[in-house]
Amino acid sequence: VNQFGMTYVPSSSECRKITSKCVVIIYLFYEKQIHEYSEWLKRIPSDVDVFILSQSKDIIDYMRKTYSFDGSIEFIESSTKGREWGALFSCLEKRIFYYDIVCFLHDKLFHSFEFPSQGLSFRNMLWENLLPSNNGVISIIKYMEDNPYVGLMVPPVVKMGTYFKYFGNFWMNDFDNTIDLLSQLEVPVDSVKKDKPPISIGGMFWFRPLSVKQLFSGNRVDVFPEEPMELDGTINHAYERVLPFLAQHLLW
Repeated sequence: VNQFGMTYVPSSSECRKITSKCVVIIYLFYEKQIHEYSEWLKRIPSDVDVFILSQSKDIIDYMRKTYSFDGSIEFIESSTKGREWGALFSCLEKRIFYYDIVCFLHDKLFHSFEFPSQGLSFRNMLWENLLPSNNGVISIIKYMEDNPYVGLMVPPVVKMGTYFKYFGNFWMNDFDNTIDLLSQLEVPVDSVKKDKPPISIGGMFWFRPLSVKQLFSGNRVDVFPEEPMELDGTINHAYERVLPFLAQHLLW
């Protein structure tokens, strides 16, 4: 969606055939969570490709053995730096433009919140909005097919519990590094204001590769921090915040 307030609720009864080349890309980092994602993965239509990436061979082996899918699926052992963004750039930078529409998802741990249940709810909100059901996924894809100027769709901002303290500060410690990244991507920053929070947080979204093509121009894995990664203020956190500004810039 974009800063003009466009909102779309996926249909649960969509039955039209997908005509675009689509892929769902999933990055998994936390071994103790991997059994939690099978129900969401079942919601991906069989005519949508699936890439499952992880820096952990154990996770790749587990998913290969336990996850069955009628469509095309590929398991990829990824870079050890940058987590989901490092994996996306190092493994799929060239291949991403084969697809018209892409969904990008990753797992989350809950250590950065006061109550684990809130972190779990945040993760679930992101996944449930992006993979609502088999027909819901088809509905999202068809909406993007029918609306060629929609280049990015993100989950809604969070308004729940003690998230209220974050609602006024979704920039967290990432305003300056977001401005720096936008400048590197040659996107004007005049309209990016600290008192106007970004509408993309969580780093999960549906997108057209062409709408954010500058993300895939010369990125290097060595720009990412070593583990253990900080909970805020890294280039990973900047990447998730630049998306709507980049998509809007390319649209106009």
